[in-house]
Amino acid sequence: VLNSHNELLDPHSYFYPFAFRPSDSMAIQLRRTLPASVSLNCNDESVFFPAVTAWVHAQWQHDSYNSVAEHANSVEILQRASRGERFTCVEYARVLTDMLISHGYAARMVGLSRRNISNPKMGARHVVTEVWSCQHQKWMMLDAQFGSYAERNGIPLHVAELQEAVRTNDSSLVLRVWSDKAYTDRRLDDSIVYSQ
Repeated sequence: VLNSHNELLDPHSYFYPFAFRPSDSMAIQLRRTLPASVSLNCNDESVFFPAVTAWVHAQWQHDSYNSVAEHANSVEILQRASRGERFTCVEYARVLTDMLISHGYAARMVGLSRRNISNPKMGARHVVTEVWSCQHQKWMMLDAQFGSYAERNGIPLHVAELQEAVRTNDSSLVLRVWSDKAYTDRRLDDSIVYSQ
């Protein structure tokens, strides 16, 4: 998808196959799971995207040692999290992506790997979400594990732009990170997890 108006996509589309439609039962369950205070602003992406990212971020504590819940859908992941289970970045990205799709937005999961991927060191891989922003006519990276997204001069960045900003030490890069009840700004040195 290079362009979208975030209209509800045809379920028979061969161009962007979703696992479900916004009218499917899983999408309806996901929308019911989201608090009204968050979903109230679902038509204002500048408010909704950060709010839903922060909400998913708060649903469980990250656990890199946990295995990926391959056969669980997002509703099941949220139910298991409510009972105290912890999950990896993959589940954060999956739940956020599905939550956005359930609200009619074009969203996808994106895998990131460091150059030294053969090194088994923790943090060599990461998974985030990208959502199409109609307001900015571009993809926007959202990271539910860290409750973050990146901006340069007030414009949200997609993964490739963020990696280029990290690579070039772009001083205008700001990483917006959810902390307790608000987003705070962090500078380039805090975004090392996104480097190539």
